[in-house]
Amino acid sequence: MKKKILIADKDASLKDAFRIIFSEDKYEILYAASAKDVEKVASTLEPDIYIVNVNLFKSSGIEAYKKLQKDRYLDNARFFFMKDENDSTELLGFQAEGVIEKPINFFKVHERIAKDDDLI
Repeated sequence: MKKKILIADKDASLKDAFRIIFSEDKYEILYAASAKDVEKVASTLEPDIYIVNVNLFKSSGIEAYKKLQKDRYLDNARFFFMKDENDSTELLGFQAEGVIEKPINFFKVHERIAKDDDLI
């Protein structure tokens, strides 16, 4: 069964970059541009992995995280924050698995996600 990865970012082209790195036979890449879109995708498709930028259209990734946590979508999913390398948003205190900084090292991201998936 394919793992669903939700990429939430203002830059829609990231979806294509993740599709290149993650094998289509093991992963399905989903996309959202806003916290509201993240919630819609969560409720309909229940992603296994969330990679959410702290800065989304009209909202923040932190708001999306809190809503997902409250609605229990993260009980059986993994969550990573994403942010620009010069973004000073403080993310301590959130139960995310990590922070992915832009520019993204896609190979490191793949290694982290695929390695952990192999353990499950």
